[in-house]
Amino acid sequence: SSGINAEYGDYILKHYSLPNSKSKLYYQGDRIQEIKLNFVQDGGTVRELVLDYTIDISGLGVRMGSGQFSLSYYPHKLEGFTYLLKSVFGADSEHKVLHDFSEKTVDIPSYYVHVIKKCCSFGD
Repeated sequence: SSGINAEYGDYILKHYSLPNSKSKLYYQGDRIQEIKLNFVQDGGTVRELVLDYTIDISGLGVRMGSGQFSLSYYPHKLEGFTYLLKSVFGADSEHKVLHDFSEKTVDIPSYYVHVIKKCCSFGD
């Protein structure tokens, strides 16, 4: 099994901003005009991140819609999500973390991609 999780939560929770101003995060394309970041907090703890996108829809023949949408997610941190995966797939599972879909390390990745392979066990 493999899992993909965009958990740039480490950076966002530390700096309260997106990893870089050109980051597309989830949705790629040259029609993205703006991404606003909002935090939903409970008792001083960030419980949800909301990305509000504005997209240029001119020239697409779209009659309705504003070209705006929101994406909400839980702000996983790398260490916590790794622990979660290991607790589900087993501590001995083969696990790799890719930075921005690459095996090369990036200083401030927009994405961490987790690839995990459950160890074989018979009789479970």
